[in-house]
Amino acid sequence: MIPPESRCVVVLGCGYWGSVVARKLHAKPGVSVTGVCDPDLDRARVLGAELGVTSSQGLSGLDEIPAMVVIATPPQSGRVRQVENALGFGARFVRVEKPLALSVKDANLIRAAANRAGAKVVVGHTPLFSEAIPIILDRVGEVSSMLFHRAIPDGV
Repeated sequence: MIPPESRCVVVLGCGYWGSVVARKLHAKPGVSVTGVCDPDLDRARVLGAELGVTSSQGLSGLDEIPAMVVIATPPQSGRVRQVENALGFGARFVRVEKPLALSVKDANLIRAAANRAGAKVVVGHTPLFSEAIPIILDRVGEVSSMLFHRAIPDGV
């Protein structure tokens, strides 16, 4: 779910998964993807042109401050720095595609950065590759739609 106050979204990472995320968000009513960023500027420009949005190599190349940044980059690309940059740029919500970090130390640094900024950082996880989905579909039969929801208690 995208919080109502964060309908202006920028996607960081225009590779396979970042492109999928950007297209899905772009098609969602009420959501405004305002930019896409990738260190490979040509890749960002292709996706930006497709969606009709600003493209750049990083957040500093954007015209406006997004309420939400989605980080869909390879986990080894420096997630702590990317989250800190998004928060420093003014994003109030940051969604990081799983895994959040490659070490407990990095996860704690991300949590500390979010706390300092008074912002929310969440981990995006799709059930797309879950082993349970085909099993459920086999047992239930034809399903017109499926809702995946996981509740996590506050403070966890």
